[in-house]
Amino acid sequence: MSVDRIPKAPEPPAPRAASPAAPFLGPVFTGLVERIADLRPERRGVVAVLPATWGATALCAQLDEPGALTVRGLPGAENESGLAIRMALEAFDDRPAAVLLDEWLAASAGRAPLLLVDQVGALDAESARLISQLIARRKVFAVILLAVLGDLPAPLAAQQRAGTLVVEEMSALEPGQIRCHLGDLLGGDPSSAITARVAALSGGHRALMHWLLRAAHDAGVLHRTGAVWEWRLDESGLIPALAAYETEIVGAIRADVRDRLTTIALAGSIPEHDAAALLSERFLARLRRQRLITLDPYGTSARRSYTLRSPALAALLRHRVGPAEDTHRWYTVGTSLHPSSGGPDAELGAARWRLRAEGGIAGEETQRLLRTALRRGRFAVAIELAAPHLAVHPGVRVLAARAHYAHGDVEEALALLRGLRAGVNEDWRQAYILAMRIAVFHRRPGMELARLLRVRWAESTGRDDPHLDGDGVPGLERIMRALQHDRGPRAAAAMLPQAGFRTATAAFTARLWVGAELGFGADPKRGRHLLQSLLDDCTREPDGTEFIEPVLVLLLMLSVQSDETGFAGRMMQLQTGGLLRQSHALSAVLDLITATAALEADRAHTALRLASDVARQPRDPYGIRPLAWAVAAGAARATGEHEPEDAVPAGAAEANCLPYLEGIRQAILLFARDPEDPSTVAELEKLSRGAEAEDRVMERFEILVVAARGGSEYAARELVRMVAPFRRGRTGIARDFAEARLSRDPAVVLRTAAQLQERDASSYALVLVAGLWPHLDRLRGGKREAIRLVLRARAAQAEPSLLVDTLMADLALSERERLILASLRDGESTGTVARRVNLSARTVEGILSRLMRRFGCANRIELLDLGLV
Repeated sequence: MSVDRIPKAPEPPAPRAASPAAPFLGPVFTGLVERIADLRPERRGVVAVLPATWGATALCAQLDEPGALTVRGLPGAENESGLAIRMALEAFDDRPAAVLLDEWLAASAGRAPLLLVDQVGALDAESARLISQLIARRKVFAVILLAVLGDLPAPLAAQQRAGTLVVEEMSALEPGQIRCHLGDLLGGDPSSAITARVAALSGGHRALMHWLLRAAHDAGVLHRTGAVWEWRLDESGLIPALAAYETEIVGAIRADVRDRLTTIALAGSIPEHDAAALLSERFLARLRRQRLITLDPYGTSARRSYTLRSPALAALLRHRVGPAEDTHRWYTVGTSLHPSSGGPDAELGAARWRLRAEGGIAGEETQRLLRTALRRGRFAVAIELAAPHLAVHPGVRVLAARAHYAHGDVEEALALLRGLRAGVNEDWRQAYILAMRIAVFHRRPGMELARLLRVRWAESTGRDDPHLDGDGVPGLERIMRALQHDRGPRAAAAMLPQAGFRTATAAFTARLWVGAELGFGADPKRGRHLLQSLLDDCTREPDGTEFIEPVLVLLLMLSVQSDETGFAGRMMQLQTGGLLRQSHALSAVLDLITATAALEADRAHTALRLASDVARQPRDPYGIRPLAWAVAAGAARATGEHEPEDAVPAGAAEANCLPYLEGIRQAILLFARDPEDPSTVAELEKLSRGAEAEDRVMERFEILVVAARGGSEYAARELVRMVAPFRRGRTGIARDFAEARLSRDPAVVLRTAAQLQERDASSYALVLVAGLWPHLDRLRGGKREAIRLVLRARAAQAEPSLLVDTLMADLALSERERLILASLRDGESTGTVARRVNLSARTVEGILSRLMRRFGCANRIELLDLGLV
């Protein structure tokens, strides 16, 4: 569920106490505190301009020092002479405020004390005048906290013009800085999924990130398991939880300005000239400087529009609109905007108001608005606008199906297209193109629907087949024939420039098919390059917005094996390009990739939790749910605590799977059954031969890896043959592992295992060591090295591992042996150790000799160096 569809709660929850498990309660002012400290020796005051009052209390706490005075303005008490200073000094007698300040200064022993001023816009005139005089005489070091939309009182504004007050603004972070800042808040390197979601929701504002993380933690969206932070896909409680911090986030914004910002949030965007009338040029300049709003870069000068940069802030402002105000607010939106001259987003906002106020819009105009919404990525708005016309207007029905699929609801999109029985050629054409796009991810229902649409299209036009008469989708049809019947995806890729596409959506669909077939098939590198080129075009072309997410899904799947750039590097590239937007489908794909990597890395509990969360999502637009259930089954077996059948519900195996992942899904399910069973290994080998026959390179590689880990020599030989030597990344690790599997020399196996462990492929190393474990006593010098590898894996493991626990069971020490080794490690002599354990020195020597033989050590130094205690 995206942020703009989060339901409003009837009553916002009361503010919660901060959880002690949340380290992000700490500093959010990196850079600002240091800058203030640099200005301290000059005795120049600082005006710290913060977005609203985000973090003002926390900044006061960081700057506070003995003898400091914090003066806070009191809203509604601006006419009370000196009240803010009296409240700060807790002095309520008849003495003037100036006398009270002099007494406070006298107590500072000649040193310029720190004066913090919060809620400066609500200061009474006398307090503002006295503080200004102290700053002018440099009697104090003043730090004044000013909201981005706030104004300094006249005396303090004069000091700013005179140069005795320096303005320091906290602006939004650049995309590349967001992950580092999140790492500071969370106390560790955040995952790509968390970085993408927080960056998308906060718009890069560091203080909003602070409150967003707190709200996400309160709502259970952000949770911690051990040292790992995770972001749940269900964000239904996030905005109500964020509303608990409403005062801190928007409390300092003037009420009239807050209302106008709410109008922008309701409309989605607002034309440039209307924004100037609503907010004034001065406020707009401040908002732009703080990057709270952004100007549409694609509109002309007459049709540009502003949008709020942070979707979380926009959702919070919409959340504040109570049911009683709803009609009035929408009336304000409708009367404030001028669609004829406004930007496209503003036009959609005004159309939503008309739909509510007038009850409907004409069908032809609705189609135009729907096309605008699809091009702008406003899929939820398109669904809302289309609802009144679905039963009577075929064109609206097709556009609504496109919006539903782009929004992640494939079942509704299929249902709308199945109900299409009339329409003009363009309606049938777009319906057929959408069915073919769905077929990339849901092959059987998509292709069946495409055939059904062709039959109905022919019936509606009175022709045997409109495709044959040139009124269909000839370019797409040529590409599909090349893929399915002629020379395959390479030939189809060569045909793309001369295919003769009539519409951009047909061209994008054909390129999506060819990129997927090449990427998961015979030429992964070329397929990735073709999809990346398609992604670039989709971000520039108006009709490409619907294709951005499907292309990203395929690229993310292919990036796992790519050795050109690491997966983390590709993810950062996508984030900094602004392409990882608010998408639960992409988050689910990321979580599934993380779960698969965790299963391979022997972190089965993490894999089980993530894969189960993905598999239970209500929508599956890209056919990843069956693979998620398979990963959950494999993880359940690997934990040793669950049966694989318990992790997968009945009927999950029959669900539609992304066709390029079907073989991988079957391989993981076989692994879940018993990876070392000869019949399982034989079935895995059969699967890999089938993938080879169909030229599915990625699928075959994954199946071979699973089979090789299960002990298949055939799979190991094929991996060595398939992967070029000296490859880096995951493919290189798989090749080295396969070579070690084929080796009969224990020294080579142990050397490879040590290298794999150094490359953070400890699970592969442990599989190699486990193969040698039954013959441990015959390894001679390698015995100690094998044991050392297992002990290192145990020390580094982030969660329980069935394989590590099984190997460690053979290394268990008795309490007496543990005490003897611990005493020797602490430097005690054999005689002292013997007296400590109440044994003779000879008996202790005998125990040590047995331990050295057991662990393959030549002397006590090697035994203690193992780190058994």
